[in-house]
Amino acid sequence: MFVTKDDTSLPNNYFARKRKPGTKSPWVALALISIAELLTMSVWFSTSAVAGSLAQTWHLSSSSAIWLTTAVQWGFVIGALISASLALPDRLSPRHLLIVSAIVAAVTNSLFVLEARHLVVEFILRALTGASLAGVYPVAVQMVSRWFSKGRGTAIGILIGALTLGSALPHLLLGIGVLKQWQALMIGSSLLAVFGAAIVLFLLSDAPNAVSLPRFEWGSLGTVIRNRPVMLV
Repeated sequence: MFVTKDDTSLPNNYFARKRKPGTKSPWVALALISIAELLTMSVWFSTSAVAGSLAQTWHLSSSSAIWLTTAVQWGFVIGALISASLALPDRLSPRHLLIVSAIVAAVTNSLFVLEARHLVVEFILRALTGASLAGVYPVAVQMVSRWFSKGRGTAIGILIGALTLGSALPHLLLGIGVLKQWQALMIGSSLLAVFGAAIVLFLLSDAPNAVSLPRFEWGSLGTVIRNRPVMLV
């Protein structure tokens, strides 16, 4: 029996799987993406976990410490807008984009230790870390969406759980005394992000299914702002 690509009796991803016999199952892929997400997102609140030590060591005011914490959020917002407006996850391989973003986040997070006491430079580094994470979390969601045509909500829910645990990971490491010095915590979280990138690079295959995503339109911004229920959310 001969089968051609026009045979609609087979699943849509049949030929993709035939071309890539080593492709992992969706649940294995979800586990790998979630673990990578958990490890990489540890750089998100790394400075928040050691804010007290930084304030004492650098004699920071409360406002300066807050700025260092919020710099990551500002960077994430800017990075997410740039990524969405340029449609980077659609133009580039989401898997490769996540790997590069995780490594950049690890580097900028590590440089925070080397550039100690230069508050402006530290703010920029934290913002760059946040911008890099915009290529990790949203891209991971897209990757999971490509792996799951059914049960997508459950899969993304598990991924969000990994994100939450990863964000809290620095506090856990500090609380149980694994990494006591703030410098060690910053470097340690950076190494975890590198491990996360390595998991995606060496253990995860590309998703067999492509997902049709809506195009980002700046013109819709005004409509969103005028939508009171959406703005309240």
